[in-house]
Amino acid sequence: MYGYVKKLYQAMIGLLLLCLLSSCGTREKQEITIERGDCIIAAIKSHYVANNKYPQSLDQLVPNYIERIDEPLVGRRKWVYALYEDRDLFNLGVEPVEEYSILRPSLNISMWYSSKKGRWSVDTH
Repeated sequence: MYGYVKKLYQAMIGLLLLCLLSSCGTREKQEITIERGDCIIAAIKSHYVANNKYPQSLDQLVPNYIERIDEPLVGRRKWVYALYEDRDLFNLGVEPVEEYSILRPSLNISMWYSSKKGRWSVDTH
């Protein structure tokens, strides 16, 4: 019986360590994603200054306003850009992952920038 309990504890400790190690770097990935997003936002604003309107898509920014659009490091690793022309506003965000993954916490993050608020919001579920 003692051997079984010992193995159970070892397995639990191993799983706990795996969970802790898998979350290493999540904060850094968020920060890098925000830096990349800030470059895109600066390009969006430059496009606005030059054309008196926001771009219809992020593709319109390359190469005149930004050399390339680097992908985010969280979520599905895709940018989502929403333009609200009637209100002269835009949002830039990361496409979230619907399912929760304890082993890959950087997938469970939703991040978006609101031009109305002028800041990033982060939801780690």
